[in-house]
Amino acid sequence: MIVYVDCSPFMQELLAECDVPPGFRAHVGKPDTRELAELLADATVALDSNTRFEAEIFARCPTLRSIVFLGSGAKNYID
Repeated sequence: MIVYVDCSPFMQELLAECDVPPGFRAHVGKPDTRELAELLADATVALDSNTRFEAEIFARCPTLRSIVFLGSGAKNYID
């Protein structure tokens, strides 16, 4: 499963016009740590624009294998 954890409303509109793969989910807005863990509970890939990933997220999301950071400065967002 692929989860776009902090999709903007504009990106959501664009994605609605695309053929997204099965199992793709987009969460509109910036999730807090609890929401992020719930969103990624079964995910293997996370798409991230500007949500901070604390170390505890990785312990709570054992299936997560990759984070695709959509911007620059990833080291500021991933613990």
